[in-house]
Amino acid sequence: MSERNDPIQPASITPSAFEPLDAAASAAPTERNTRRWILGGAALLFGLPMAFLLSSRSLEVVVEAQVPAEVSVSGLAVPFGDRYLLRPGQYQVSATAPGYHPLTTEITVGDETSQRTTLVLAPLPGLVTITTEPPGATVILDGEPLGITPLEALPIEAGPHQLLFEAPAICR
Repeated sequence: MSERNDPIQPASITPSAFEPLDAAASAAPTERNTRRWILGGAALLFGLPMAFLLSSRSLEVVVEAQVPAEVSVSGLAVPFGDRYLLRPGQYQVSATAPGYHPLTTEITVGDETSQRTTLVLAPLPGLVTITTEPPGATVILDGEPLGITPLEALPIEAGPHQLLFEAPAICR
């Protein structure tokens, strides 16, 4: 066996050439992130309406009027015919119909699954013309003087009223 006594040569370190990854390999993480955002957005778009539907209550709005009425409910209300899906809380409900005073009221939707509210619309006043023979009579409606005849197009609310005429005595 021979023993070598060669001195150790120092090794030199040389840089290697840089080679970037191909374009397809670098695009893959962005594609995965985009898919995650699309998937997350789709889950959110599905989850929010489902959360609303599962936590909402059914409210039936009945309007008492001789003609069909239009109903509107404030806030997030999903209409289904004469019913609305609402979350529990306070809401403004408005109803309008031709020939009736508009009505706006506040309602409270509670925790019951199905609820109902009835709105009674008051008819608009009728227009009345009053003439007397001879003219000049004082007209009193429900204790309030309206004027002296002839009176034209007086707005009078529907319903029973007391009508009184007072005329000066005529001497012949």
